[in-house]
Amino acid sequence: MTQASERLEGASERLLESRKMARETELIGEDIMQDLRQQRETLLHARDGLREVDENLGESKKIVRSMARRIAQNKRVMYIIASAVGILLMIILFYKL
Repeated sequence: MTQASERLEGASERLLESRKMARETELIGEDIMQDLRQQRETLLHARDGLREVDENLGESKKIVRSMARRIAQNKRVMYIIASAVGILLMIILFYKL
């Protein structure tokens, strides 16, 4: 009878230890799930931020292209005006001499 009691006590202790280990594992799993939720939120927020940056880059490209066109246009106008002034100076000098 004592052997049976000892076996029963041993089995009970192992069962309690197994339950304790299962609970610890469950708590660890809950912590991991919470960390994963936080990481997911962080990733979603970062993705939204990247989308916004991408949109801003698209608009910036348009602005830079527009500025480059204006610069080229202004250079052409400046060359035309400089040429006209030069031609006028030549005409004035030609008729004065």
